[in-house]
Amino acid sequence: AGELATCAICFAPLCAERCAVLASRRARRRVCGHYFHLQCIRGMAATVNGSAASALPSCVPACPLCRRKFFVWMPLPPVGDDSRAWFRAADVDGDGKLSETEFVEALAALLPVDRERLCSQLRSARGGGGCDPLSAPPVLLGRAWAEAQVGSDEVSWEAFSGVSISEVSLLQWLCAALKVASVPPEAGHL
Repeated sequence: AGELATCAICFAPLCAERCAVLASRRARRRVCGHYFHLQCIRGMAATVNGSAASALPSCVPACPLCRRKFFVWMPLPPVGDDSRAWFRAADVDGDGKLSETEFVEALAALLPVDRERLCSQLRSARGGGGCDPLSAPPVLLGRAWAEAQVGSDEVSWEAFSGVSISEVSLLQWLCAALKVASVPPEAGHL
């Protein structure tokens, strides 16, 4: 059994609480691919801003993992309330598509799953199979991912939200998996 993705500030599983991402001031684009608990990043930013106000007025908070400077944090939108906004938040590089890494990291922030297991399930579709990490409805995650990819290793919003050959979109799979995982209401997801 693998480990769950954790918040780098409090070290608790990311899926236990609502998460946030770090963004630049302009266009609110993500500065890095890391996820944190919303409350943790709020507290960290308040601490940095409080100490910076007295000592260094130009101090800008930085990601605790990669040290990239950020100006705002954005709560990760709940998938069931605004799936398109969730997709945009998961799209780290802002190219309108999710790479396998972006998809896996976003799922690991939402669901109690191991990243390595998730990656192997996505890749297993290339070999003709796949399985659902949470025993959600009989949907093959790997196959849905493979069908959503059109000529590349990335998935567009249209492919993510549209029904595939297996008659279930990645978005539908994700919503079902969140229900099965019993993500706590305070996490802000379904």
